Amino acid sequence: MLVLLDNRITKQRYGQVFFDSLPDYGFTTRLEDVERFFDV
Repeated sequence: MLVLLDNRITKQRYGQVFFDSLPDYGFTTRLEDVERFFDV
């Protein structure tokens, strides 16, 4: 799990470049999804 706590990464052009450089991934901004991930 990669956690980015600065929301500018989703709003600035450099953020898209960063995300495009990652392997396939899921994306969420919902705390419930993170909690569910750790419950498994």
